Amino acid sequence: MNTFDLFSLKGKNVLITGGRAMYGQGATMALADAGANIYVASHSVESAKDFCENLSKEKGVKVDVDLTADDLKELASQFKAEY
Repeated sequence: MNTFDLFSLKGKNVLITGGRAMYGQGATMALADAGANIYVASHSVESAKDFCENLSKEKGVKVDVDLTADDLKELASQFKAEY
């Protein structure tokens, strides 16, 4: 048994803010490695979309980008409603 079997996130949905830049990018990649479906909130539209599309193809997991929420409560409500 390897570590990813012990800590698998396969089939789980994850919301991450700032998931495209610097530290968030590494966290997003680790979540994808663990098999999670990822919902990224980012203020940088184009780079977030490109990053998420590439990550989805590379890791074989669902990666969506949200850029519409004005605050964290609204973002959390959207996430809960969709996932």
